[in-house]
Amino acid sequence: GDATGIVVEADIPAELSHVAGNELEYQIGTLRPGQSKQLQLRLLAKTAGLIQNILTVRGKGQIENQSIEPLRIVAPALQVSLRGPAIRYLDRQTTYSVDVVNPGTASARNVELVAYLPKGLKFVATDHHGDYDNSEHAVYWKLEELPPQIGDSVKLTATAIEPGEQKVRLEGTADLGVRARFEHVVRVESVPELEFSVQDTADPIELGSDTTYEIKIVNRGTRTATGVQIAASFPQALKPIQGGGPSDVRIEGQLVLFAPLQRIAPGAEAVFRVKAKAITQGDNIIRVQISSDDKTTPVTKEESTRVYSDN
Repeated sequence: GDATGIVVEADIPAELSHVAGNELEYQIGTLRPGQSKQLQLRLLAKTAGLIQNILTVRGKGQIENQSIEPLRIVAPALQVSLRGPAIRYLDRQTTYSVDVVNPGTASARNVELVAYLPKGLKFVATDHHGDYDNSEHAVYWKLEELPPQIGDSVKLTATAIEPGEQKVRLEGTADLGVRARFEHVVRVESVPELEFSVQDTADPIELGSDTTYEIKIVNRGTRTATGVQIAASFPQALKPIQGGGPSDVRIEGQLVLFAPLQRIAPGAEAVFRVKAKAITQGDNIIRVQISSDDKTTPVTKEESTRVYSDN
């Protein structure tokens, strides 16, 4: 006979939504023997995962049937990150790796990556057909599709031009409103970088004569060097007799000590001189050490001088 009072009930799980709510009821009424009716239920998936969709059919005369249908919802996702040093020195280039991964269960389409650079980092180069926008001070990359559980990387090279904390912001977007963000902080430090040379003005020299050693220090760094100290050690065959330079000097036997120089600005140089007298013939080596407030471990350089005698 006829089935009457037929009602279809749908209990919508939290992972899905319907414009009419999560508890739906549809009145079918009467179905004759062999008759069927098809219903369409349009739902919006809110989160990915495995869920159960439950439908219940009831009717008069204790008619009841329940259907539990497993349903897997797939969705793309994005994770972005930037790999590179957290500390960089002024005027030095660094190449960073910009990484994007799809940890989701469906392909991410029309993926776009953007790296917004701080004013303290100057754009140099990129790969993978990246485009630099000078007005935004940002680099853009595009990828048509990124399959699930797959990642990709691009390179970004920049130069540190301002000291302090510099924050690189990454944004990744894809179709279906997929979005990811990441921030990487680079601390840019200025640093003194002292270079020095030792050169004798006469070599070889005759026994009993003098030669002068010139010690030149240059600050190749980006910060003022302070507390620069110089010590020169002479062999017994060469007797130091006089010294001069931008700081006071004292001679203690075979050791020449200059008072700490308060500062050497970036790009500046300081020249010290020591005169020595040849006492014994032969090949002789003097050793010069410098240190500073930033580099307390002395750096040593040597200079050789030959002393000869015509007798």
